[in-house]
Amino acid sequence: MINLQVSFVGEVYFAITTKEEGLGCLKGIKNVVKQIHPDIAIVVDGEYPYICYENLNLLRCCLLVSDESGHSKNNIIERDVSVHLCQYIVLLKSKLLELEKNISLNVNRLYVNSPINVIPEFSYTQFEIRTNNSLKIIKEEIEKINNYFSIDLNYIIFFKIIDERKKYLLSESITLLKLVHKVNNGLGLTCKSVVVNSELDYLLSCNIDAIAIGIGIGGRTHTASEYLDTSNYDLSIFRLWVIVLGCLFNISDIEKSIEVVM
Repeated sequence: MINLQVSFVGEVYFAITTKEEGLGCLKGIKNVVKQIHPDIAIVVDGEYPYICYENLNLLRCCLLVSDESGHSKNNIIERDVSVHLCQYIVLLKSKLLELEKNISLNVNRLYVNSPINVIPEFSYTQFEIRTNNSLKIIKEEIEKINNYFSIDLNYIIFFKIIDERKKYLLSESITLLKLVHKVNNGLGLTCKSVVVNSELDYLLSCNIDAIAIGIGIGGRTHTASEYLDTSNYDLSIFRLWVIVLGCLFNISDIEKSIEVVM
């Protein structure tokens, strides 16, 4: 650095998560932004090589359907909250697909509060929607379904939005993104482009230049095989450090900076 007269322009902070950020209201990454407020952020995953610099609109909701309880011998299906909650999800999926072909709906496990010989008093679940579509439109469709179940079918509906994130996209002209592309090309890496990373969602919403990268060759996300393969971690860690060090240099001349770091 001294010989090549490259200026050192910053500091590096490492923040290591201890729990799943996406399910923990992003407490970890919010704390990092509050305490440090970085100019540049790189989110690292151990899964297959990917690069992420945008995210979709996201809506997470909880839903409870309630009705009178009683002995199971009196259950004639028409007033079964567990069945109707399933019908709610099927109807929601159908309405969402009418809006957008590639929309995602992920439903958490269905919870019913009674043993097998008792008609459930309530049934509960959580669901998540990721979409390119307007969240306003999505919310309007959900409200129509809620009204159908509460007014037309006379069920008691408890509905709450527990998380909401807007779509963000990092500009292709941002120096950080150019640097990452050049590092990948220099190392002969082909990275799949994805649009989902919880920590990145929050960083981009704070107007911080940020990307997320996968540095492993593991299996599918959130599966047992995601982090099992460590055979290319040497290359992966080297790639990460090339990017980190590149950010610390004065990178107005990207080509020179890549040459120095490599």
